[in-house]
Amino acid sequence: MTELDLHPDLQEALVEWLTRVYDDLRPNFAKVLFLLGTESWYSSGEGQLVKYPHRVLLHPGRIDEVVFDQNPFWKRVEELSSQSSLLLKHTGTLLGHKHGARRPYSLRELVRLIFPSPELRAKGQVYLNLENDPATVVRTFLEDLKHTEITETTVWPILGLTTDASIQLEPGVVFRELTSQEKLVLLNFGLIASSYDASFSEEESRWYGLCVESKSPKFHSVNDIPNVDEINSHYQFRNDVLEDFLVAAQLVSDYPVTHAGGQAHAPSITLGGRFSAAISGSGIYNGDMRFRLSPSFHVLSQDSLAEFLCVWEVLRGRVRQKSRLQYGNAARRLYYSSTRLRSGDRLVDLMIAAESLYLNASDKSELKFRLSTNASLWHTDDFELRRKTFALFKRAYDLRSAIVHGNAHKESDALTICEEISPVLRSAVKKFFLILSNGDALPSWEDLLFMPPK
Repeated sequence: MTELDLHPDLQEALVEWLTRVYDDLRPNFAKVLFLLGTESWYSSGEGQLVKYPHRVLLHPGRIDEVVFDQNPFWKRVEELSSQSSLLLKHTGTLLGHKHGARRPYSLRELVRLIFPSPELRAKGQVYLNLENDPATVVRTFLEDLKHTEITETTVWPILGLTTDASIQLEPGVVFRELTSQEKLVLLNFGLIASSYDASFSEEESRWYGLCVESKSPKFHSVNDIPNVDEINSHYQFRNDVLEDFLVAAQLVSDYPVTHAGGQAHAPSITLGGRFSAAISGSGIYNGDMRFRLSPSFHVLSQDSLAEFLCVWEVLRGRVRQKSRLQYGNAARRLYYSSTRLRSGDRLVDLMIAAESLYLNASDKSELKFRLSTNASLWHTDDFELRRKTFALFKRAYDLRSAIVHGNAHKESDALTICEEISPVLRSAVKKFFLILSNGDALPSWEDLLFMPPK
């Protein structure tokens, strides 16, 4: 018989087989389970996320015996699948997409994807959903196989920022509350870590994330060789989206906004040091801000969302003024400075931001004087405050020069200056972006210098 895309009797055969699977599992599903001794998070079914001391799984050998070996309808499914090119394309060959890992599936492994996963509910009760209509499950499964593209969603949990409603930043890019499934995956992989809490209520687990959806052609064999440039472009796009999001967020939020990796120290362990004996104890340090669940956050309300979007549009290149690159660089350096551990490195980034803001490419001499003058002019109309700002940026410029040339300096001096110039630069960047987003022309430094007092 000639291979068909889908044998006309295959769908009916799969429904008969799955119906029998459900019938056989209902009275016996506990026999195909086993417990893995590792802490795992589950949904209680009532909006609560609960941590249990073990994980419940389907035992591969026992489940295969029930649903394949002892199921009288499985043999017919195998025969009809061998006459359907749709099933043959998805078995015995590498399957995946060009940006991710690919693996081969046997027919059993492929249809096993439609099985429900066991869950732990309230009081540790095991739940296996066997109530779905087999015909609907099979139809959805076959429709999924027919898709020529694979859709994947990358989710970055974001600390310090929330929203009252999902925000579509651009096609495929959304900032929103995470789904229950996403929260469980993040908890089980440790991207959201909780050392003490064994459960989170629905209100306590209102976590938010930046989500990027992408579609890629489905690959079916080793002959579908991915293009390296396309792979690099795919991941560079995602990295750029995340960075632009964090750059814009820092300008609207008074709280630190980070991804789950935080911006502090790398994870480590410490051995000994308890009491006086070197072998008496140990500790784990997983990074100062590795998704620390903090009560401090900024809500993207209507007003702050407008400000956020104005920065986002410039960073994403939708504002075509030439100066957008200059001020985009300033905003990024302002963000980079917040990720530095050393105050000297932080100051270098802040002064790069200052040069992008207050100097032009044509400026070749008296850079310290020009930068300090322009910073004071842009910052305020108050004469005394201008004088103080002028002196502050002269000191910052001198210390920056000492650092980049490898001269000795005190980190405490760098920290003091960083704390003083950072809010000035943040205010300046926001003002520049607002002018750019409105399509207005930026005043020249000469105009500001000779502008009559108000």
